[in-house]
Amino acid sequence: MIVIDTCIVFHLFNETSLNLKAQQLIEKSPHIILPPIWQEEYANILVKESRKNLISRSSLLDNYDKVVDQLAPHEIVVNKKQALRIALEANISSYDAQFVELSMRYAIWLVTEDKELIKKNSKFAISMGDFLLK
Repeated sequence: MIVIDTCIVFHLFNETSLNLKAQQLIEKSPHIILPPIWQEEYANILVKESRKNLISRSSLLDNYDKVVDQLAPHEIVVNKKQALRIALEANISSYDAQFVELSMRYAIWLVTEDKELIKKNSKFAISMGDFLLK
């Protein structure tokens, strides 16, 4: 079991340079969990992509619905007080701290491509490439 962050979700469900690596990640560790906040973060990524004309509005809505339908069952409610403590101690966003909280609670990896998050939480956060090498 692993925690995946929203960046990994984006690469998993969209044609990006990291799509194949994200698929390999899920093949290696198919049991994933995420905090519910991933949905808002994912919507925000899609809106940004739409503003760059990289995705149409209709595709955005279809994509969002498809991905939420597939990943909603993998959501785990976060202990928000603990996440706030983590955010303060690790000097990370409260959003990122929710992913870290799950990885710490279950003693599992948080897989992310966020280099800063990995640097600040190296005991719990790892890149896709490094995870796939394990």
